[in-house]
Amino acid sequence: MAEKKSDSKPPVCVTGANGFIGTWLVRTLLDHGYTTVHACVFPGSDASHLRRLPGAAAARLVVHEADVLDAAAVARAVEGCAGGGVFHVASPCTLEDPKDPQAELLLPAVQGTLNVLAAAEAAGVRRVVITSSISAMVPNPKWPVGKVFDESSWTDLDYCESRQKWYPVSKTLAEKAAWEFAEKHSLDVVAINPATCLGALLQPGLNASCAVLQQLLQGSTDTQEYHWLGAVHVKDVAKAQVLLFESPSASGRYLCTSGIYQFGDFAESVSKLFPAFPVHREFNLLKLKVDSDHNRVEVGKIWNKFTGETQPGLIACKDAAKKLIDLGLVFTPLEDAVRDTRTRVLEAVGKAEMSSSPVPCTRSWSISEDSLRRYVFFASESCIQELLSASDSNRVGNFSDGWKVLTLENGVEISKRRSGSLHTFRSRWVLRSVSPEQFITVANAIDAAKQWDPDLVEATYIKDLQDNLSIIRLRFGENSKPLFHNREFIVYERRETMDDGTLVVAVASLPKEIAAGLHPKQNNAIRGLLLQSGWVVEKLEDDSCMVTYVVQLDPAGWLPKFFVNRLNTKLVMIIENLRKLVQACPSNGEV
Repeated sequence: MAEKKSDSKPPVCVTGANGFIGTWLVRTLLDHGYTTVHACVFPGSDASHLRRLPGAAAARLVVHEADVLDAAAVARAVEGCAGGGVFHVASPCTLEDPKDPQAELLLPAVQGTLNVLAAAEAAGVRRVVITSSISAMVPNPKWPVGKVFDESSWTDLDYCESRQKWYPVSKTLAEKAAWEFAEKHSLDVVAINPATCLGALLQPGLNASCAVLQQLLQGSTDTQEYHWLGAVHVKDVAKAQVLLFESPSASGRYLCTSGIYQFGDFAESVSKLFPAFPVHREFNLLKLKVDSDHNRVEVGKIWNKFTGETQPGLIACKDAAKKLIDLGLVFTPLEDAVRDTRTRVLEAVGKAEMSSSPVPCTRSWSISEDSLRRYVFFASESCIQELLSASDSNRVGNFSDGWKVLTLENGVEISKRRSGSLHTFRSRWVLRSVSPEQFITVANAIDAAKQWDPDLVEATYIKDLQDNLSIIRLRFGENSKPLFHNREFIVYERRETMDDGTLVVAVASLPKEIAAGLHPKQNNAIRGLLLQSGWVVEKLEDDSCMVTYVVQLDPAGWLPKFFVNRLNTKLVMIIENLRKLVQACPSNGEV
C-alpha cells in the first residue's frame, strides 16, 4: 500500500519575529498551517503579542531570545528546523542618522545575516528567505535613463556613503554577503526586497516605515529620496515570504511593491485620504543633468510641487514586482494600505502634538489650549474614520468585517467585534420620518442625554475648542455598570457633516493626565479607560435616517462576560428611549 502523503508543514524559524514584518509573518505562517514556529526576538524585547495571534495557542510557537550577533544563541533558535526553513527578518532600521553607523547598522545587518545563514546550514534547513529591502536597489546614479527599476538594480554604495545614508548601505552589504555565503556553501537562499511597508500594526509601538506616514501627516518635507520606490501592504510582504519559501521555482531577488511611483504621488494620495492634515505640498529636490555617459549629475537644488519628480529619474510602473505577480501574489491597493495604517499613526501624530507642550507633574499635564485643540483634532480624526468604517455598507444585517451579531430584533442590530483587548459594540437601526438633524439634536443634547441614558447623572460643557469641537465632563452614578460606577470622564466631542449629508459625532475620553489637568479637583475620579463612541446618521428617502451607534472599550485587561451581556441589554434600552424622544422632537429640531 502506498504511504499516505503528509500535509503537515515543516518547522520554521523567524528572526525579528516581534517586529512589524516579523509579527505579520508569524501570523501568516500560523494561518497557513505551520504548527512549529521558532520566533526569534531580541533579548528583553516584548513578544507577548505573538502569543495572542490567532492560532498561536494551538501551534508550537516557541519564543527564543537571541541577538543575531550571538552566533550560539541564533544556532539554538534555528535548531530543530531541519528540512524546514528560516525567514531572516531581523535587521536594525532607523530614520535617524546613527552616531556610530558601523556598530548600530552595518555590523548587526551583515554579521547578523551571516550568523543566521551559518546556523541554517548547520541545522539542515531546506531554504532561507532573506528579507532585504528596496534600499538595496536604489538609488543608483548609473542606472540607465528611462529604464524601470527591477531586481537587477543595486544601490551605489559610494553614492550613499558620501551622503551619510547608512541604512541603504547596511541592507546592500547584508544582501550581498548573503549571496556570497549561499554560493560558497550551496545554500538555497531567496531574497525579498519590500518597499516601504504600511498596514495595521500587530505589535506595540510604531515602526520606522509607518513613521514615514506619521512624519508626512505632520508636514515633513523629507522625500525619502535615498530609499523610495513605492509602498506595499505588510500583509502582502508576509504572504510573499511564505510564497517564496513554498515555491520550488523561486530563486534570486524579488522586488515587493504595489507599484513604482514618486514619493510626491504617495504624498498626494495621503493628502486626499486625510485632507485635514498638513501634508506638505512642496519638496526640495536635487537638480540633475545627464552627462555624456548617460549618468545623472547633481548640479543644484530646486523647489518642486506636489506632482513633481521627487525621485529624479524614477519611472512609474504598476507591475514592477512582476516576478512575484507571476508566482501568484495579488497586491493590495495603496489606498487600502494607508487606511489600514491610520489608527496607530493618527494616535502617534496626536501624541506628538500633545508632547510638544505639556509640562509633566505628578498627576496631570498642563497644556496650552492650542496644543489641546491640535491633539483633539488629530485624535478625533481617527475616531471619525473608525465610525465611518463601522457604518460602511449601512444596512442592518451586514455581518462582515469581523462583526458578530448579538441580537437582531425589530429591525435593530446589535453586534460586537473584538481585536486584542479592544471590544467594540455597534447598534444600527432605521428611524422612519425622522431627519438626521432631529436625531442628532436629541442624541447630542446634554440635557436629553440623561433621559435616554439613566446611568448618566451629570453632563456639562467645559469648553469649546472650535465650532464643532468641545470638551465635556460626564459623571455616572451608583447604578452604573462596574467600569463606570461613580466615575467621571473628560471627553472630547467632534461634530462633522460629510459631503453626502451624513452626520458624524465622535466622542472619546481624553488621556487621564490631560483630563486631570482640565478638571484637577476631581482627578482621582477620572478613570484611565479608553472609551470611543459616536453616531453616524445617514439620510434616507422619505425624510428618514439610518443610525449607527458605536462604542469601543479598552479595559486594559479581560472584559467580564456579564459586562458584555449588560451592555447589550442597555443598548436595547437606550435605543428604545432614543426612539421615543426623537419621535416626540419637533421637526425644527428644538428639544
